[in-house]
Amino acid sequence: FPQSGNVFADGTGLRLLRGEPVDQVIILEGEIDHASFATRNKTEGLAILGVVNGSWTTEIAKKIPDGATVTIATHHDTAGEKYALQISESLKSRTKERV
Repeated sequence: FPQSGNVFADGTGLRLLRGEPVDQVIILEGEIDHASFATRNKTEGLAILGVVNGSWTTEIAKKIPDGATVTIATHHDTAGEKYALQISESLKSRTKERV
């Protein structure tokens, strides 16, 4: 079911959501993907966000700084591709995206 506004965040991701600037953001689909990546990745300054279908909002998108490099890693299925497109559209041309 939709979880509007629910997002998982590592420490840097939490700082991002509180309004602190970051240069790089990775957005992963799902709790397990987020937990797995966040626990093994210790890249300084990389914000790791995990979202589930229905949780991405324009309010979250507005937290991503202009010019940040954003990697969107959703599941390789129709729903994941649709979700990646939704996230990408919400960021418009403000960021350097990698899907």
